[in-house]
Amino acid sequence: MSRLWTVTSRLPLTSLLVVATLALSVWTRSLWDPLLDRPLNDSVSYGLPAFEHGHWSTVLTGAFFAARPYQYVPILLGLI
Repeated sequence: MSRLWTVTSRLPLTSLLVVATLALSVWTRSLWDPLLDRPLNDSVSYGLPAFEHGHWSTVLTGAFFAARPYQYVPILLGLI
């Protein structure tokens, strides 16, 4: 447990982003259910269609979500 505390105290932003990404993916069920087929995809994913519909906040929210569950692996590895 002390090693976990050492890592989180040395890398607070990284730890916060990893926890936020995992918490949001569990909360929205996108960790095990693809986001592509659900209405939430239009609100949080970024790209030209989202910008055309006026969803400019997706620039910030899109970083925390993956379209398919296996895409969380490179996201989390990139944060670490």
